Amino acid sequence: MTRLSLLLAFAATLATAGTSWAAGSSAADVEQIGELSQVTVDQSGTGNSATVTGGGRVTVVQGGDGNRAAVSQSDGVESRAQLTQSGQDNNVSLSQSGPQNEAALAQVGSGNQASLDQHAAIDGGNFAFLSQTGWRNSASLVQSGDHNSAVQTQIGSADTQSILQTGAGNNASYIQIGSNLPDLAITQTGGMSVSILQTGPGH
Repeated sequence: MTRLSLLLAFAATLATAGTSWAAGSSAADVEQIGELSQVTVDQSGTGNSATVTGGGRVTVVQGGDGNRAAVSQSDGVESRAQLTQSGQDNNVSLSQSGPQNEAALAQVGSGNQASLDQHAAIDGGNFAFLSQTGWRNSASLVQSGDHNSAVQTQIGSADTQSILQTGAGNNASYIQIGSNLPDLAITQTGGMSVSILQTGPGH
């Protein structure tokens, strides 16, 4: 099983554990571009919305109420994205450009905000996994270059974290467990590796 497959399985488990939602009224807007387009949108609950432009193997799964997901892909072949949200009023924005980007994102709770941007050059191959569990967490990840890898995880409430990767060959792992934790703002410019575990009150 590939690294992305393992993390996607984790994301699906995280988002569905102990959660059951009734079918309701949700909206999806899909615009497919390119020969390899494949989009799956599965929504349950009320007032969820999903917007997908591009469609290089995108899957969006949302359960709950008032969640919003936006995916934009351009200038790439087989860019992949998996978004899973459950809870209320979570919001995610994902943008991918260039070849062979891979991203998985899971949010569980209420009022979480996530932004993920991947921009690959000719060689492509950026990888990202971002998960948030709790309330009012905020996370951002920007990858611009080739063969960058990042894993972001927040468990708690009102936490903030950000990662900026430029160049090639960066690796980052950023984990926060607690509430009201400050952002340590990782910046990598090529060939760098960092791992952060930050804990705080409540855990």
